[in-house]
Amino acid sequence: MGKASVMRTGTPGKASVREPSTRRLALAGLTGLLLAASYPSLGWWWLALVAYVPLLWAVAGIARARQGFVLGWVAGTVLHGLSFYWLSFTIREMSGLPTVVGWLVVLLHAAAMGLHQAVFAAAVVATRQWQSRVWWPAWVGVTLLAAEVIVPWQFPWYLGNAVYPAPVLLQAADVVGVVGVSALAAACSAVVVDALRAKSWRRGLFLVALLGCWTGYGALRLWMVEAVPVNRTLAVGLVQHNPSMKEKTSLKPGPRLPMFSRAIALTTQLPLDDLDLVIWPEGALPFFYVPLEVDKPGRAPPVLRRVTADLHAFAAKLGRPLIVGTLRMSDRQWKARPTNAAVVIDGTSTQAYDKHLLVPFGEYLPGRDLMPTLKDLVPGVSDLGAGQGTSVLEVRGVRLGMSICYEALFSGFMWRQTRDSDVLLNLTDDVWFGPTNAPELHLMVQIPRAVELRRPLLRATATGISAMVDAGGRVTARTPVWQTATRVVRVQLRDVGSPFRVWGPWPARALAALVAGLLLLVEWRRRAGLRVGVERDEGVAGS
Repeated sequence: MGKASVMRTGTPGKASVREPSTRRLALAGLTGLLLAASYPSLGWWWLALVAYVPLLWAVAGIARARQGFVLGWVAGTVLHGLSFYWLSFTIREMSGLPTVVGWLVVLLHAAAMGLHQAVFAAAVVATRQWQSRVWWPAWVGVTLLAAEVIVPWQFPWYLGNAVYPAPVLLQAADVVGVVGVSALAAACSAVVVDALRAKSWRRGLFLVALLGCWTGYGALRLWMVEAVPVNRTLAVGLVQHNPSMKEKTSLKPGPRLPMFSRAIALTTQLPLDDLDLVIWPEGALPFFYVPLEVDKPGRAPPVLRRVTADLHAFAAKLGRPLIVGTLRMSDRQWKARPTNAAVVIDGTSTQAYDKHLLVPFGEYLPGRDLMPTLKDLVPGVSDLGAGQGTSVLEVRGVRLGMSICYEALFSGFMWRQTRDSDVLLNLTDDVWFGPTNAPELHLMVQIPRAVELRRPLLRATATGISAMVDAGGRVTARTPVWQTATRVVRVQLRDVGSPFRVWGPWPARALAALVAGLLLLVEWRRRAGLRVGVERDEGVAGS
């Protein structure tokens, strides 16, 4: 394209400024930068409310959905490339692959995850002719919600997650989930674009009204949560034993045993007489947990039997329940895959939760069941089995909604598995993230579960950040990263309800289905119009 041509109109349904291609691409890239800056490390969360302004400005000047797709894909690729740079470190440390391979994976992952922004921008362009100015911001918000719901995620990464430092804005997640917060943030950007294109400060007042309603609802819900009586206060000791990468990756017992010793030493420093429960993080036991009833064939190496016995002996001395993250063997024949588990030891009784959702390319290799030879294809990838059954364990009259690491990222899974719990408990091992911003990001994407389900969330993390999040989404206690630490937290258990606890992700899915249906209708009408045009041209030519 040459110089910009100007088309003055009064509706968002038509282009008001045709930007040169390079300028549109730059605007799309700017949206990616603003989105990345709204998340940790920078954590400028307020940018999430205006981050889509450049992209929406750019797509308002084009007519074809595929052009919008490209612009959105650029924005999304920039966002995910900057946000997931830590994958290069994880791949190098976990698999021993060259650094260049790690960065290639970062690029490929960013390009794949950029499809969320690509689908969003294409949908905004495709449906422009049906949009009135009054409802355009709402449609933009619902369209982003649909893109976040429909396009598959490796790591769920919603726009709404960014506002976690402002709990009053996060409260809207208790209606349709954190994707509802994403919709509100995107609507703010749309209002700004509408006002700027119309050059009307009065239209900018819609932003004030939107933010007023949003924060008003948040303040009301926070007050309602605090107004619910406390049924019980649970005193919990969180243990962060801070394993090193050398300890975690060693194939010999000697370097791994200090992890177990540190966890014991840290636990003994807690005020045990005042605690109801002690929690160790994911992977706290340096080897497989192999109880005697599973080891009857005598297949377990002596070190596994010794550490398991030492763990039970220590738990007996505590006199209160101990929850330990560990790999677990539960098959007497030793034919089933081990599981990533949380074992609850309470006196002579034990319970276990086996992780349901495993991390692809970390805990298992996709396609391994169809082609068993694949399981050893990538170094460092485990071959674990997925758990089954309930995720709620009752310990001393308290229902614990269990999840391990990755699982707490998925609101639908947590709703199905843990909505009947009194408190959410997540065990995590972030040692693989190294000295990056990923631990803060991991905490960020778990916090909305507390708001959606209106239950406090406890995180016990090997290297940090261990934390307590109350039912309002406020972080009330946290540990530093890469340090041994303990925290004593007092969890207030309240029977707080929320719309999301009742209907879960289904309203968001219904809205996404509505958007998808409208897009299919738009495409059908476009093709029908093209067909009519071709027939008309053929008729003219024949006459």
